[in-house]
Amino acid sequence: MKRILIAIAVAAIFVILQLTRPDNPGTGNDCELITVGILRQPGNASTSLVLLLAGVVLAYSAQRSRRRIGVGLLIAGTASTLAHTTLHPWALAADGIAASIAVLLGVLALTDATIRPRLMILAAVLGSAAMALWVLSRSGRPLCDPDAMFTGHAGWHVLIALAAIVAAASLTDRRGPAEAPTSPTLDTDHGPS
Repeated sequence: MKRILIAIAVAAIFVILQLTRPDNPGTGNDCELITVGILRQPGNASTSLVLLLAGVVLAYSAQRSRRRIGVGLLIAGTASTLAHTTLHPWALAADGIAASIAVLLGVLALTDATIRPRLMILAAVLGSAAMALWVLSRSGRPLCDPDAMFTGHAGWHVLIALAAIVAAASLTDRRGPAEAPTSPTLDTDHGPS
């Protein structure tokens, strides 16, 4: 039931942002041509779904540290999808806040986990490549090509999702997986009949 309510809330936010979005959102910094339809930046919006998918996969992990990264990706992916779909100023602000929350949850995940160094190095390389691509493909930067079928910002979404998955795979909870909550036992002894 909670998941259904969350989905309804996200859909309601999407509709509100679509109805209140500015007609002229400006040029933006994501180096993708802005369309007039429902999806203002279709490429960036669709690759934001990769963040959501990675978040769903990790959010159901038995490892607490991996779940934290998954929740961060869910938050960031939702905000990013709303931002690139609507280009509404509120959604764009929420996108930045959500990315900060995702980073914070990633740092918290590291505090309770042991790390496999080789996988974490790979995650760091992927994350560094994503950051370089993000910086170099912003509007007016050397790798910006608004006419490209797949923009640098879209690539940033995919690389960040891969980096997060690899980072999560490198983590093992120090206390072991969180135990599933047990249901209360029913007292079947009703006393003398």
